[in-house]
Amino acid sequence: MTLRPAIEMSGGYDTNPNRIPNPSGGSSLLKTEAGLLADSDWERHALSAVLRGTHYRYFETPAADRPEVDGALRLRLDALRDTTIDFETIGRLTTQQPGLEQPFVGSSRGQILEGGLGAGVTQRFGDASLGLKGTVGRQVYEAIPLGNGQSLSQSDRDLNSYGVTLRGGYEVSPGIKPFAEFTGDRRIYDQAIDAGGYRRSSSGQAVRAGTTLEITRLIVGEASVGYGQRQYDDPRLQPIDGFLANASLIWTPTALTTVAFKAGTELSETTVSGASGAIVHSAGIEVTHALRRYLSLSALLDGSQTLYQGVPITEDRLTAGLRLDWKLNRSVVVRASVTHEQLDSSIPGADYTANVYLVGLRLQR
Repeated sequence: MTLRPAIEMSGGYDTNPNRIPNPSGGSSLLKTEAGLLADSDWERHALSAVLRGTHYRYFETPAADRPEVDGALRLRLDALRDTTIDFETIGRLTTQQPGLEQPFVGSSRGQILEGGLGAGVTQRFGDASLGLKGTVGRQVYEAIPLGNGQSLSQSDRDLNSYGVTLRGGYEVSPGIKPFAEFTGDRRIYDQAIDAGGYRRSSSGQAVRAGTTLEITRLIVGEASVGYGQRQYDDPRLQPIDGFLANASLIWTPTALTTVAFKAGTELSETTVSGASGAIVHSAGIEVTHALRRYLSLSALLDGSQTLYQGVPITEDRLTAGLRLDWKLNRSVVVRASVTHEQLDSSIPGADYTANVYLVGLRLQR
């Protein structure tokens, strides 16, 4: 196994720790991050793992303190020469972003715990392949502390999800493999009727066509387009549908420059009264350029738009940032960054902005 641990500590200032409109003031910040990447080096089969954890400590606004954790474990078994079996488990702990779904009504923001299991089998027939994968997921929403010893329950948002994906592909040339995919899933809430009186359990279907790419390491990744729809158990909630576009690409135009691009469309859940769901479009790009052998500059731009279906509400989020890395040696990096975040909502008085300034030290293998 190849293990690549890392730990990073940064200090700085956040102008809006709770991400709320018209904050009364900012706060000094200590950010602690640790991670581990693991990959097997076996003749057959493959095992990989990733684990990352981050804690934000706000000295003047302790109610804004929050953890973020995500991890994944993936195993590929080469059962036969042309047959592989894949297993994965994922987990994530995040903090809800303020907005329409999470108004800042208490002393802190609620957390979301997510987990999932997946298993699949892929059979190759020469240059063609056919794969079948099943998934099970779970989402749990923490109650929101109100600051007076009480809390606001969000248990009506807890749900289980079940999905199956059928995917066929054909390798037209080394590194280029077009595919077609069908996915069906079911989302079932713990509480049949939510706090607004709606039955939000639903069924969804999606079809996609695209290709995986690996062109002499110049471009690596996957891109696809498709169409998806969801139908809800409550007849008052109108079905939602839309075109899907997804991409995850890494382009290396020169030995000194790397461009990472991602985009996605999701038919998301909501608890907004009168809205059946939300269509979320997101895209992001990060460009990293080596100014010197020991000095690199990265620029990040990431945005998303949430279109609530059934109500005339739109939310636009934007994150932009710059990061400078100075490598003292292979294992020690001095890092400085500035990040701007903003929310623009069609609801008056819901917009916010935040700027985060950090300087820290990263130790890595």
